[in-house]
Amino acid sequence: MEATSAPPADSTSARPRRRHLEGTDLMRYGTLLALALAVLVFSVLKPHQFPSVNNAVIILKQGAVLTVVAVGLTVALILGDFDLSIGPVAGLAGVLAAGFIIQTGLATPAAIALALGAAAVVGALNGVFVAYIRVSAFIATLGMSSVVAGGIFWYTGGAPVRGVFPVSFYALGRGSFLGVPAPVLIMLAYAFVLWVLLNHTALGRHMKAVGGSSEVARLAGVAVARVRILSFMISAVSAGLAGVLLAATLGLGHPQAGDGLLLDAFAAAFLGAVTFRRGSSTSRGRWWR
Repeated sequence: MEATSAPPADSTSARPRRRHLEGTDLMRYGTLLALALAVLVFSVLKPHQFPSVNNAVIILKQGAVLTVVAVGLTVALILGDFDLSIGPVAGLAGVLAAGFIIQTGLATPAAIALALGAAAVVGALNGVFVAYIRVSAFIATLGMSSVVAGGIFWYTGGAPVRGVFPVSFYALGRGSFLGVPAPVLIMLAYAFVLWVLLNHTALGRHMKAVGGSSEVARLAGVAVARVRILSFMISAVSAGLAGVLLAATLGLGHPQAGDGLLLDAFAAAFLGAVTFRRGSSTSRGRWWR
């Protein structure tokens, strides 16, 4: 009986795969390459202004608030959920923190804690609607954004909350340490805390498991509903912290301070997931389903 030899590998079949891999790498690193190219171009055009420490600090300060929102939003996206209420929640926390300080005379830490607590309540409600009532995250958070926006208008009458704030409140948005703006330091610390949470805690592993398959996670003993609620609370608290930073920077609580954060935060979260976390739930596209 003659032994049959395996057919020779078709070299042409490997070419499409190589092209696919090259295209995937380009998609993954294209954002970083474009950023590097933009930095190079502006450095050449403005060699005395753009490539300076002062300009880098200004850019980091301008992006600090958006980064805080985006890292919190990423937690919800890992589970495959949307959170469209982050803009109004940021505005709510900002006006509440300002109102508690100006109108009731609360100390800065207490006012901020209550404002972030209100944001956490909104996030918990989003999570309850999604996890227990089984409302689509898109619909639940979109509806919640309208409710929160209405609450802000009722509380402020549509006018900014103004007044003379204590130095400790202004320091959150305008202060600095060793030349680094306070919002940048807060952003770095907060991003580090969430990174540790997602990568080095049981809760983070449970969140990734739910993002991979909620049914498999449930069969493995993960409290899926509780994890989902916590993810929405983290997203909302992140938006609330961003709103407080905006209020401290502006020196007032503006009802519409967070309106421009939604699309930018989603773009930052998606681009960050695709660029740095190949195979993550956001880069696989699970958030489309």
